[in-house]
Amino acid sequence: MNPSPYRAPFKSAHLRATIVKILLIVGAAAAGLSLLADALSLAFPPLAEDQELADNPLGAILVFIILLLSFLKLIIYVTAVVSFSLWL
Repeated sequence: MNPSPYRAPFKSAHLRATIVKILLIVGAAAAGLSLLADALSLAFPPLAEDQELADNPLGAILVFIILLLSFLKLIIYVTAVVSFSLWL
């Protein structure tokens, strides 16, 4: 099979690079929010096993926020890795 005599057209990767930059910035912001939530967990201890929800509502809310931020960071991380691989 003969290769084509025409070169493949140039396709810029600028859009993919911009997507990677945005994902890295959003990931850094999510990590900062996660650090803030972890620092708040020192002031308001999380819900213990022997406590009821009414005993420590701030701790329960803080645990829920930390869980949501963890899932958000995981989604951002996987998306950033895939986007970076496609850009590279």
